[in-house]
Amino acid sequence: MNEFMNEYMQEAKEEYRERVIKVFLSLWGKHYRMAEKYTGIPAARWKNLCVKSQYPTIEMLLALAKYKPNLCQWMLTGNTDSIAQVNLPNHEIQKAAEEMKEISDRLIKLASDLNSASN
Repeated sequence: MNEFMNEYMQEAKEEYRERVIKVFLSLWGKHYRMAEKYTGIPAARWKNLCVKSQYPTIEMLLALAKYKPNLCQWMLTGNTDSIAQVNLPNHEIQKAAEEMKEISDRLIKLASDLNSASN
């Protein structure tokens, strides 16, 4: 049983690290110095995280949570719930609405173009 728990915990740690890396990359890509500028965490530590030579620290989690608060629960557990998904920051809701409007406008134009071409 102990061996099973050790394997489970190691796998959970790796999955956790992967989620944290995804959030980091979504913010700064591989621009470790830029991340250092915004978080105060040395670029080398961010790089070590991304190349998987270290696990995320509490400071890293707090820094990422500052910029992506809506992803905190997912980062830590891999799970989301409807409450976390509803509580997006206003700027993210606005951005999503603008993107949906652009897509809608493109679809309407495409439909109009197709209709014109068939007549």
